[in-house]
Amino acid sequence: MMSLPKPFTFLFCCFISFNVFAQTPKSIEEDLGKSFKKISYWEQHKFDGNGSGEDSLREANDRFQQKLKRYTVKYPFTLNQSFSSISHLAVRTSIDKKVRCYS
Repeated sequence: MMSLPKPFTFLFCCFISFNVFAQTPKSIEEDLGKSFKKISYWEQHKFDGNGSGEDSLREANDRFQQKLKRYTVKYPFTLNQSFSSISHLAVRTSIDKKVRCYS
């Protein structure tokens, strides 16, 4: 049986440890909350004189959507998370719990 060189084994263990640290539901909700606050900010300032508010609102929405998708794919428990600390985020779940909408 071939043995792996010690430096390779050490690097392999270090690489694996990066994926071991999972995000907690609280940290995910905090991250999504920060992202959602940017949507709220740009929603209030989209018609300010400089004309970039609507573009910034669209970008903030896109970033939130990407984060939410990434978290739900990587951490399936988020599909059952209420996100109650994120004000103005409506979460609706079907009776059979197979469909969930965020708005």
